[in-house]
Amino acid sequence: MEEVIQFKKSFFNNSFPAFFKEFIEKKKEVQHIFVANLKKINLDLFFYQALKKYDLIRNLDDELVNKLKREFLIEKGRDEFYKNQFGCIIKSASSPIVLLKGWQLRDLIGFDLYKRSCDVDLLVREKDFKKTISFLEKDFNFFQKSKYIAYGQQCMLNENSMCIDLHKKLIAFKNFDSILNFSANELFKETNDVNNNNGVIYYVFKLEMELIHLCIHFLLHHEGYGFILVYELMCFINNHFLEVSINELVRIAKKHKCLTILIYTFLIIQNLCALELEVNNQITDFIRKYDYDLGCKKSFKKEFNNENFYKNKGIPNEVLEKLLVTNYADKISFEGAGLNFKVYCFFKSLWKNLKIA
Repeated sequence: MEEVIQFKKSFFNNSFPAFFKEFIEKKKEVQHIFVANLKKINLDLFFYQALKKYDLIRNLDDELVNKLKREFLIEKGRDEFYKNQFGCIIKSASSPIVLLKGWQLRDLIGFDLYKRSCDVDLLVREKDFKKTISFLEKDFNFFQKSKYIAYGQQCMLNENSMCIDLHKKLIAFKNFDSILNFSANELFKETNDVNNNNGVIYYVFKLEMELIHLCIHFLLHHEGYGFILVYELMCFINNHFLEVSINELVRIAKKHKCLTILIYTFLIIQNLCALELEVNNQITDFIRKYDYDLGCKKSFKKEFNNENFYKNKGIPNEVLEKLLVTNYADKISFEGAGLNFKVYCFFKSLWKNLKIA
């Protein structure tokens, strides 16, 4: 466990060569066990590509290198296969589709392949949602996973193990609608179209909306933990924050009432990651300017703990609640039952629907 934590920290601190220097001194069987453990949590491809990036492969045991290389090539082949499937789907679709994260995000953060790519998130307008499900079923042999029906999205699979999470809402909890209002109709206003080499046209978020999406996904959907999510944010911010229009970023964040979520995420990234100096200074200026009452900063200093993050303990529910603009008066009964924030919102939403019915 401790070695995995040190490995994660080496990515956040840009110190992988120092980590590897200690790693290479360990017994071969220990090295193999470590890589096997990384594979279980989908981080073996991180390790392999770091070896390539820093030209350290030749220092590693051939058997282990071949195992890593084989895994990478298998995933690379699958990645290309799913990318082609995605292209065929987009080309045949009669409604506009937004690619959420996926290959677009990988290009933005400058990392070749770091996680399994069969899971693709797509966004369509609400009026096109059922039509798109029918199209995927009829033309591409997808079937709906009834146990994975959530508010505003539907999980679909096909015989090639491609998984599509089809969204008409960015946040799959009805309780958030009155707070954040991230419907597809609104989000399509924050996109650009992409025309790839094969003439396939689809939509992706503008840089400002992509950053907001990454913050929302990290802080609300995953409740403030997840190594890969933080790594994506770190790379995106280092690579693109200086290109982002701050006025546009603030406009979108205020429109959807998630400026505090943005600020709190920035504080976490600053605390965990090594950012470029100019980027870090601009992030600091942003927090100083828009955290008007220092509420986010005070809460962050009080509640956030590095070690809790590495142990996959999320942001406390009380903090998440404060980051949203609605006060949930009856939340204490759900905390007493040991339910997390997302489960609370689900049951709260269900209760409201039953009451209306």
